[in-house]
Amino acid sequence: MRAVSITADTQVADGECYLYGAELSHSTDTSLIIYNEADSSETAAKKVITLRVSDEMQYACIIFPIPMRVAGVYADWTAGVGTVYIG
Repeated sequence: MRAVSITADTQVADGECYLYGAELSHSTDTSLIIYNEADSSETAAKKVITLRVSDEMQYACIIFPIPMRVAGVYADWTAGVGTVYIG
């Protein structure tokens, strides 16, 4: 498993891999959306997770109990520091 830091819209993986989870932190309202995409299409039906934080809750995290096999991973970033865990 490896951790990929997200500070911009990013193609995390352009081929099949396993998605273990993601986290996001920031001091104000923002989001990080993860798609099961081998490119930057951002198809609504392929959205896997949306992490949201606010000035009251500055950290969000999800770790899947069983890694999810995906065709690729695209991260739509707004602000803050995100991390996506893939393998």
